[in-house]
Amino acid sequence: MPKSHPRNTGAPNEESNDTPVTKPIELQPGSREYYESLLYSLTEGILVFDMELRLAGFNRAAEEMALLPLAESLGRPASDVLGKANEPLVELALRTLETGRPHTGFSAEIFRQDASRAPVEASAAPMDDAEGRPVGVLLVLREASRIRELEEEVKKSERLAYLGTMAASVAHEVRNPLGGIKGASQLLRDEVRGLPNEESLAEYINVVIRQVDRLTGILDSLKGLSKPVAPKLLPVNLHSLLDEALTLMAPDMKKHKVKVRRDYDPSMPEVVANESGLSGVFINLIKNAVEAMPRGGVLTLVTGIPSDFLYSTIKTDKGKKTMVAVKVSDTGSGIEDEAMKDIFNPFYSTKGGGLGLGLALSLKVVEEHGGTIKVDTEPGKGTVFTVYLPVYR
Repeated sequence: MPKSHPRNTGAPNEESNDTPVTKPIELQPGSREYYESLLYSLTEGILVFDMELRLAGFNRAAEEMALLPLAESLGRPASDVLGKANEPLVELALRTLETGRPHTGFSAEIFRQDASRAPVEASAAPMDDAEGRPVGVLLVLREASRIRELEEEVKKSERLAYLGTMAASVAHEVRNPLGGIKGASQLLRDEVRGLPNEESLAEYINVVIRQVDRLTGILDSLKGLSKPVAPKLLPVNLHSLLDEALTLMAPDMKKHKVKVRRDYDPSMPEVVANESGLSGVFINLIKNAVEAMPRGGVLTLVTGIPSDFLYSTIKTDKGKKTMVAVKVSDTGSGIEDEAMKDIFNPFYSTKGGGLGLGLALSLKVVEEHGGTIKVDTEPGKGTVFTVYLPVYR
């Protein structure tokens, strides 16, 4: 199988009425091209070995998972292709070839060319030709860490949906009593005028009014979690949004002695977005990064097309869209493992005095745009928030 495979998603530039619609390529089920496209599109890594256990084919996911240019390894033995560090995977393929029976659910680690490693779930199955004669073995690799990330994203979305519904009910029931308390307090403030202790009584009443206003503000924030939003989406330049957010946060960055590094991809296309909503996301992420470095540090903003296969494209009702990535990283203290599972939950905050709604609202806005947010952190070294969004065209 070749290293790359020409494809046509069939997705027109739907935002422009003047752009001609490209007719999708129709693949005949059962044809060679059909099965090559199917193999190419799988997110599981597929390695095909012949009866001599030499590499006969592969798909894109396998190449990206191993960080290895597999086209240069066609015809080479499995032990050479995967290397000594991945001997358990070679043995799995060999055992399947010798016994003629499939082996599934094998947990292992794949050691990659850059010396990193990733947990995988491996399976192997014998491969026969049309006459039922054995011709080789298939080695299937699922990157377990990515699967767990995707499962956690689904749980996050479900949790936010439930909390949003609950927040709407609570806000509705609490708002009216709060309005009554504030109205009565304002009337009471008028009644104490002229009394000998008017000043002290008025101050107590003003405390009540201020706290009612604070609670009302919290309820207004909860609206963002509960009500579905269908904003007008237009092409937006993410670099402009990021620069505006940096300008707004400049006083805080100066106060905390935070330096800024920008690594923008000049060729990155625009995204389909509600400018106001997305601007709030980046302001919140930059604000969090600055607050994570109270004694100074480096705030880094990076934009570009993601190299991760699972985050590079997204299927929409208008066809497949390429994704872009915005990374907001700091050199702060990082996030502890115990806190990682809760950081997107409403009212969870590691900062004193915070409401804990910023990240929950940011995730909701990004998901409404068809994207997602991924977090990577290392306690004591810093945190990276990556926002994935579909491009405009």
